[in-house]
Amino acid sequence: MDRRLLMLLIAGAVIASLTLWRVTRPPRPAPQMGEAPTVQSGEIAIPPSFELPDQQGNLVKFERYRSRQGVVVVFFRADLPASADPSLDWLRKHYDSVKKAGYEVIGISTQTGATIRNSADKEGQDWPFPMLNDIHLRSPEPAPVHHLWQMIDATTGELKQGTILVDQSGHTSYLNGSPRPLDQPLVELKQLFASDEP
Repeated sequence: MDRRLLMLLIAGAVIASLTLWRVTRPPRPAPQMGEAPTVQSGEIAIPPSFELPDQQGNLVKFERYRSRQGVVVVFFRADLPASADPSLDWLRKHYDSVKKAGYEVIGISTQTGATIRNSADKEGQDWPFPMLNDIHLRSPEPAPVHHLWQMIDATTGELKQGTILVDQSGHTSYLNGSPRPLDQPLVELKQLFASDEP
């Protein structure tokens, strides 16, 4: 048998077996809504999706924001007014700069919408971005998004504060398998949004 013909037959058999393997291989399951990806420290990945009610009671889907622009996600304390959080306060004052840079802001806490609205009324300044209540009626777990994004102290079970940046491609950096909060939020936010104001 001619050597070239033999090589052609072997190549055809390899291609046929690879094609058969690819066709019969079960598909990888797509990540489900609200599922956290498995990511190593230092890697970047798309953070988990969620939906929560805002301060007006409207359901907000994180996917809607993440797919259109960058997002600054601020987890803030429920036992203090939202304006007491330095990141939220700065972002509210410089919201126009943040929007011009192609970013949206979302605040998340277990604080109720009524509490957030009452505080804003007392201060005479509303929030220009969604302030979400992390209590979901369809989830048996308290603070489901805090758990999903691992913004919970594993030892004490207390909710963590933090500012997480999701870039304009919809990705964020991870540390120990969870989205990594900014180390120095105010410094990094001022650098990112190039504000001349304090």
